[in-house]
Amino acid sequence: MTYPVEYRRRHHLGWDVIRTTLPRLTPDMILAHIPWPPQPDDRVVVINPHTGDVLASLAVRQHHWIITQNFVSP
Repeated sequence: MTYPVEYRRRHHLGWDVIRTTLPRLTPDMILAHIPWPPQPDDRVVVINPHTGDVLASLAVRQHHWIITQNFVSP
């Protein structure tokens, strides 16, 4: 089974959106599939595209993506 997710990135020029599927819905899997390199001040929200539920919020800290809010159980 795969899980559809939508990565929405907010950056200094606006928004980017990429839809994909993950083999497992875990925090590690969400971090492993971020489609953009970390840029200072970028933020990403990971959403279930069918329900609109927020699965995680991500930010860049020390040149790495980190989960700032996690709504997915490991």
